[in-house]
Amino acid sequence: MRTINQDWFERPESRLLASGGSPGNPTSEVVSPEGEVLLRITNGGIVSPRAVTLPAGTRIVRLAGSGLPHIALAGCWWLRWDQYKRVEQVADLRGLSMPVALRLLACVPPEWNEMTVVVQARLKVPLLAWSGVSAPVIRRNPQIGVNEILSGVDESGITLEQLYIPGLTSPDIRHDSLMVEGYGHLPPEQSRAGYIIRIQN
Repeated sequence: MRTINQDWFERPESRLLASGGSPGNPTSEVVSPEGEVLLRITNGGIVSPRAVTLPAGTRIVRLAGSGLPHIALAGCWWLRWDQYKRVEQVADLRGLSMPVALRLLACVPPEWNEMTVVVQARLKVPLLAWSGVSAPVIRRNPQIGVNEILSGVDESGITLEQLYIPGLTSPDIRHDSLMVEGYGHLPPEQSRAGYIIRIQN
């Protein structure tokens, strides 16, 4: 049985977007004959995305930049509930806010997402998704002239598995597939307070 987002999932660019690439950059990974990823030439996304089917009833969570629930829902990047609880665990262990803990584990620089809105939803129907651990992000900070690295790995070795769910930018698919269960605003300062990154000269 086809899922309502299957056409979106099967588009040629779907896995590329999940892996941090873009349609203008058709090769995002250099892979050995054995299937090992030797080099990534994209920034962010997830490592070696694998296809999964999320069953109806799955609870998912997303932190967005701003807006009302219907705006916050309009994104493809989500977490399963158990992975969201993992972010809470790291926040508690490190004394961080939830947005900052997620920023570090999901490798999301501040300019990509303000993370001031949290929305929780449950799937009404099954959806196809790409799943995998966060891929590192390297960005140049012009203010201090160095490369900043988000590795996606906590000091204790905890990593985060993200979901890229194609089609959730479509209002029709969101309407037919998502039931909002919770929504709230977070103070903007929580999105950055305690935000620490590793610096590479």
